Amino acid sequence: MKIAIQAAKFKPYEADELRRSMATFKAKGVVAKLRDKLIDGMTANGYTQAFAERIFKQLEGFGSYGFPESHAASFALLVYISSWIKCHYPDVFACSLLNSMPMGFYQPAQIITDAQAWCGSARGRH
Repeated sequence: MKIAIQAAKFKPYEADELRRSMATFKAKGVVAKLRDKLIDGMTANGYTQAFAERIFKQLEGFGSYGFPESHAASFALLVYISSWIKCHYPDVFACSLLNSMPMGFYQPAQIITDAQAWCGSARGRH
């Protein structure tokens, strides 16, 4: 938002629109609507076309995968806890994955095969 306000002279509500468009990272093309406005604003303020386009590409890229810091902290905690459970209780971890089916990217047979390997390597830790 600061880049849009400072470099392209967006009004705060326009910068917020850019922020919201990046927050809808699953919606294709939402950020692209603001491309011309951002690039035109930046070039009008002395930035080169190439630099403005690189900035937009970075914003667009973030819009494809980024999420707010609060989500990142929650996700990091979930990953840490999941990894700890997988390391110390692989059978419980596998069971929880199976109970969450369908997940769309792992088949139950693969989870069971992996669990057999996890549990075999976890023997002797407790």
